[in-house]
This record gives sequence, structure tokens and C-alpha cells, in this order.
Amino acid sequence: MERKLRRKKIIKNIFLFLGLFLIFFIISASKWAVRYYGEISFEEIIFQLFSPIVTTAGEAVDRFIYQVLIPALSYGVIFFIITKVFFKVIRDRDLIFGFTLRERNIRLRIPYLVLNYSMKILIISVLFFNIYYSINRFGVFDYIKEQIFVSTFIEENYVDPKSVEITSPAKKRNLIYLYVESLESTYFSKNLGGGFDYNYMSGLTPLTKQNTNFSNTDKFGGAVQIDKLGYTVAGIVAQTSGIPTKISSYAVNFNFFNYFLKGDYALAEILKEDGYNQMFMMGSYKGFANRDQYLEEHGDYDIYDYETAIEKGKIDEDYYVWWGFEDSKLFEYAKEEIKRLSKEDKPFNFSLLTTDTHATDGYLESYCPIKYDDQLSNVISCNVSDVAKLVYWIQKQDFYENTTIVIVGDHLHMNNDYFENIDENYERTVYNLFINSAIPDQNSKNRLFSTMDLFPTTLASLGYTIDGDRLALGTNLYSGKKTLVEKYGKEKVDDEFEKKSEYYNQKIIDGKEFKSK
Repeated sequence: MERKLRRKKIIKNIFLFLGLFLIFFIISASKWAVRYYGEISFEEIIFQLFSPIVTTAGEAVDRFIYQVLIPALSYGVIFFIITKVFFKVIRDRDLIFGFTLRERNIRLRIPYLVLNYSMKILIISVLFFNIYYSINRFGVFDYIKEQIFVSTFIEENYVDPKSVEITSPAKKRNLIYLYVESLESTYFSKNLGGGFDYNYMSGLTPLTKQNTNFSNTDKFGGAVQIDKLGYTVAGIVAQTSGIPTKISSYAVNFNFFNYFLKGDYALAEILKEDGYNQMFMMGSYKGFANRDQYLEEHGDYDIYDYETAIEKGKIDEDYYVWWGFEDSKLFEYAKEEIKRLSKEDKPFNFSLLTTDTHATDGYLESYCPIKYDDQLSNVISCNVSDVAKLVYWIQKQDFYENTTIVIVGDHLHMNNDYFENIDENYERTVYNLFINSAIPDQNSKNRLFSTMDLFPTTLASLGYTIDGDRLALGTNLYSGKKTLVEKYGKEKVDDEFEKKSEYYNQKIIDGKEFKSK
């Protein structure tokens, strides 16, 4: 009997500690995630959970351990001790308060059982409140809405690229597409259209003035971020396929990760059919978040990643910096591959993805000048200058005359703290720049658009003619025709994308002929 009571007591203590730990873990984790990674969607969490596990930057893991796990454990232990002491003090005793009111001695008696159960109810209430708060913060209710509420928005606005007449130019142009991690127009100074007092984009400012920057204002600007497009893979899919990446329960249940959007028809597939050589280069692992699967299934890219650099003897097997190898090496290796591709008897599509400016504070390379008080500003300024230097190098090559360069951010930066002092009414946008386009600068200012519109716009910049100027959910921005965001507004598009789309599930995920129910 005594052993059973002891075991029951131990179990109660374990559950008490776990409850307290869970409260502080949820509080710390939600604050940490939003602080460093922005408003992360539950869909993105699911995407990462079901993606292959590969090595990524260790900084985020270290921050999580020291800023979430250890504090949660510490507060859990402290409050467990306080709670146990409290219960021990009041055990089998009523709590009596004595005070004098208008010369009358008053004694207030709170029975032991009331205190006991009140404390337990308080702990449980705080626990459930924080679970609810975190669920709401990470968009779980939006995800549930996607499983319940049905929308025909995508079906009504999707233009199947396979059904559109796309006419190739007489002379095919090379495409160099540079995805710069978390690159925003916000980094410009206020007088140029940015959100800061200083111009962290000085390296790209001359190029932006001389070429086409599609903007939401009459100054430098960019694409508004649709909620579904806020992480790297979703950003790449949007820019090359003109669609959101919707990971619903349908997608998980029907083997989304055995094939990546089977019914999708992407930019690289169009260029492949037109005889292009295609390479995608990155300084990280290609398998992270299924990037390799998308790139191989939709364009058959030759992928050059961290492991490729080791295989080629560019870096040692034990070399690992940030997400793999730093951008300075990436740019040098890119020059070698671009030169090689330019000597082939085919047009080429070369894409590159940087990582130095990744959340939270970026990776500051040793040669970068220290101009500003915080690390991220120095990283952005240095990295942007390096991107500009790569562009200037390309412009000196003999193949440049017939080459279009596109510079874009993959999504907005996830370090919310960095933007806390900018004007709250300022609209942060994803940067874009079209250099040496086949089409002169036109219809580029005071536009409302998303990165999905870059799919047909990139094709147009290469000299392709698109019947109707729309592909998937994107609009050719050169055409001046209304984008989805201009037609419906960002809130409407976000809301409709949160809902279930039978068309998307059947047509785009499964690649089957759509049959409405």
C-alpha cells in the first residue's frame, strides 16, 4: 500500500513538472520563433517535418537550446520547487488572514481544499491558454480552415501553362537568375523607397537605377509577400511556377513527397524543351526541404551544391561554414560554371541561391567591412556588393550581350527584430531587378504583385511571347495587365489560398485531370 502511494506521488510530481515545463517551453518557443523567423505558418512546420532531414546551420540549434530549452527547464524547476513548497505549507491547513476594518478584527479563512484545487486549476488554465496562444500564433486554425472550407479561387484564376501558346524568340537568350536570400527593397534608404535611414543596398543602387525594378511605389520597391510564399522552397516554386506551395492534409496523405507537384509546369521545363542547358548552384545541401526533388522533376537541372564542391575538390570533406560554404566561394565557383556553360553550343539557364543573409543575423565573412552597429546590416551591405560585383563581371563577358540577368529575393527576411524601428505603415517587399531584358522598362512602377508574377515576366524578359500574358497564377508584369493582387487585393488572395482547393489537390499535386465533385 505504501509503495503504491509513493508511486502515485512520484507520478503526480512528474506530471506537475512536465506541465510547468510545457508552459514555459511553449511561451519561450513561440516568442523565439516569431522573433527570429517571423510569423511561421503551421504549413511550413509540416513541410519541414515531412522533408528529408539534412544538416543545416547550427546557429539556430544553439539559439534554440540556450534561449528556449534551457530557460524552460530552469523556470520549470524553479516553479516546481515553489509549487511543492506552497502545497507543503498549506497541506491539511486552512489559510487564515487577519486584519482590522473599522476597529473590528476580521479573520478570513480559506479552506485547504480551495487553495489546493485553485492552484491546480490555475496551472492547468495557464497551460491551456499558452497552448491556445501558440496554436493561434502558428496559424494552426488557418491550417484547419484549409481542411474544412473549400475555395474555387485557384481553379477560377489558374491558367495552365501547358495550354498556353508560348512563342520562342528568333534568337534565344541566356538566363542568369540570382536568388539572394531574404533580399528586400526595405534595405534601401527612405529617400530611395526603402525603410531605413541608411542605404544598405548601396552596392545594387546604380544597377537598380539603370535597369527594371518592378515596384509597388514610384521609387524602388518590389513584390508584396503572399503568406504561402514566405520560405525558400515556396519562394522558388512561386517564381518559377507561378503557384503557392500548399501542404494540406491531402498532400501529406497522398504522398506529396514522393513527387513534387506532379501537375506543375515550370519555367525550366519550358526552357528545357527549347534546348537550354540548366544548372542550379547553392552553397548548402541540395536535399534540404526537397529542393533537389523540385529542381530535378521540373526542369532536370544539373545541381551544384555543398557536396558537389567537396566532390570537385573545391573544399575539404570536413569544411562546413554556416549552411555549407560561404557566398564568396559560391560566387567564384559560379563564374567558373557560367564560363563553361557559355562555351556550349546551347543557350543556358544558370540559377544561384545565396545563404549569407539568412536569418537570424546572417554570416559575416572575414573580409566584409564593419560599417554599421549590428551584424545583419553589415552582412546585407557586404553581400549585396558581392552580388553587384558578380553582375559587373558578367557584363564584361563576351556572352553578356545575349544574356538577361534577374536578381530577386526568395522571400522577406525572417528576423522581425531587425525591422522593429521602421515606420509601421511601411510595406516591406521582396526585391527584384531585371538587367539587359529583351523588353525595355515599362509598366514597372506603382504595381501590386507577388513573386508568382515573376514566372511569366522572366519568360517575357527573354523575348518569349505569351498568349494572354498569364501563366499559372502569374501575370507578365511588362504587359501592364492586372495581377491577382491588383485585381483582388492581398488579403483576399491570402484568405483564398488558406482554404482547401480540390483543383490544386487533383490538378497540381497529383497531376490528374480535374473532376469537380
